Amino acid sequence: MKPQVMAGAVLFRPTLPFVPKPLPDLSKKKVVILSGMHDPIVSREQAESLFSLMENAGAKVELQWHASGHELSLNDVQFAQRWLSANL
Repeated sequence: MKPQVMAGAVLFRPTLPFVPKPLPDLSKKKVVILSGMHDPIVSREQAESLFSLMENAGAKVELQWHASGHELSLNDVQFAQRWLSANL
């Protein structure tokens, strides 16, 4: 992981494949996690674990729940567009 190469991130339906050790320094990084409430692939617990990990690494992170599954919707794209315009 090379957090120095990013200003922030919009993460669509992300999962946590591994826990980096040590945690990267994500201070001053803005991140939004867009998760689906009915996602059959990424569980609520996985999304919340990733949120906690990023928060512990110092990121300014928010977790948004959308009424969808693992698929992306127009709502996701529009939210991401607004978030990027306001945050980066």
